[in-house]
Amino acid sequence: MLVSKQIKGALLALLLAALVVFPAYAQEVPEAREGSCRLASAYSTGETLYAFLEAEEVPQEVALLLNQTQVDASEPEEVSASDAVSRYLFLMDLSTSMPEFQQQVVAFSNALFQAETQPVEVAVAGFGDHFEVLEEGLTSAQQVEDALLSLQYNHSATDIPMGVEGALQYLAESAGPEGSLSSLVVVTDGIPWPERSGSWAAEAQKLAQDIASCPETVVHGLTFGSSGDKDLLSALGSGTGVSTAVSRKQDAQDGGRLVAERMDSLYRLTFTPDLNMPSARFEGQLFFSQGEDVVGSFLALENVRNYSVALPQETVSGTPTPQPSYEPEPTPEASSTPEPSPDPGSSSPEAAGEMSPSPEPSPQVGSSPQPEESPVPAEDSQGPLALLKAVPLWGWCAAGGVLVVLVIVIVLALRKGRKVRDKGTPGVAMRLEVYSGKPKGSQRVFDLSRPVVIGSDAGCDLVWKDREMPARCARVFLQDQGVYIESLSPQVEITVEGIPIYDRNRVRSGDEIAIGSVRFSFRF
Repeated sequence: MLVSKQIKGALLALLLAALVVFPAYAQEVPEAREGSCRLASAYSTGETLYAFLEAEEVPQEVALLLNQTQVDASEPEEVSASDAVSRYLFLMDLSTSMPEFQQQVVAFSNALFQAETQPVEVAVAGFGDHFEVLEEGLTSAQQVEDALLSLQYNHSATDIPMGVEGALQYLAESAGPEGSLSSLVVVTDGIPWPERSGSWAAEAQKLAQDIASCPETVVHGLTFGSSGDKDLLSALGSGTGVSTAVSRKQDAQDGGRLVAERMDSLYRLTFTPDLNMPSARFEGQLFFSQGEDVVGSFLALENVRNYSVALPQETVSGTPTPQPSYEPEPTPEASSTPEPSPDPGSSSPEAAGEMSPSPEPSPQVGSSPQPEESPVPAEDSQGPLALLKAVPLWGWCAAGGVLVVLVIVIVLALRKGRKVRDKGTPGVAMRLEVYSGKPKGSQRVFDLSRPVVIGSDAGCDLVWKDREMPARCARVFLQDQGVYIESLSPQVEITVEGIPIYDRNRVRSGDEIAIGSVRFSFRF
């Protein structure tokens, strides 16, 4: 039997009243059942709270509960029928393994613009060994394409958690247009660098926590290749956005359309609770019913960003995270550390007497003779110990601080000089892909900063278990900003893309190299 709208409203009011009288009831009511509603994003401007729902069956009215009290209600409206701006931050992996995917990223962007029904605002940021915002306020597909094609892929590392954390912090500190919907698109091959033998599970868990702690941002993942770290890629997919694996241009175009359609299909709720929230983030609940369902369901609002209050000076997840260092810190030599100055107060009277003896004082004219006060001789006012004692304790502290600063400046100057000297020969991150043959060891990713020798001898950099391969048969090296290979032995033929080489020959990323029965390529 159909339940009238008035009866449904009365039951809803009774349930809300029971929630106020019996707070424990809120813990017993289950969250929205699977297939009904999912919270995609939520944030507050201080006066207005916006929530975006992904729903198969649209709720007729949603109540906002703060401190288990209803403060406002809202009717959902489709994003595609609203004035909401779709705000995107493209977070680009700028490591040296990414240039080959540049055209596919452009295809993703163009497809996203073609499918978007809302006004679009795009910013482009990069990460690798650090996070940086490169472009802001881009509103057309051509502007974004120009920005993507001008990127320099020259970062010496791929720190995915650090890059996502920086992007989330940037979006948490910069509010978009009123009622806009913010998305973070992480573009990466998912391979963390430098490589290590241990698991990235701890970093992946931290990454998932950072994404969950920023509900104001919908996180999408656009990943290339099949060699990415599974833990990190799973953490990227833990957000409320779209995760797309790209192996060809069509995948990238499909991903762009899917992201735009997902964002435009959400339902926006607008609440004006007229509350002065004093904190940068707060909690709440959404209460709703769907169709003939009069029982009602709840959606939790957790860690909602309040843009009217500045964030504390800490990372997104609330725990300060030091920036990683990708090269060893120089250790100061022992001789460069100044010896601690002696404490003036530690000198004994006997020592003072030995350093500056002085004659016994004689009585002045007209004064009564003074008895001998102490066997300790008076200090010479011109002696070195007197000068030391004349300096107060705060003066010694200041001098020690100056010495420490000088040591740090010297160490940093030496470090900078070393970086300048090394800048002329930067390395290239290389990934070995094997088609046939068995290389010894598990080193599949390395930095080509010096020549790499290939052969069957154990002393080579890349060793192959192949009887037909000479002990030292080829050398791969950098020259004129290019990667080259040359033969070191006439005993075996070396081909690049099926063409035999007799001298040094340039190798491009993905070129198939054959040495006897061994076939492989380098990705860089």
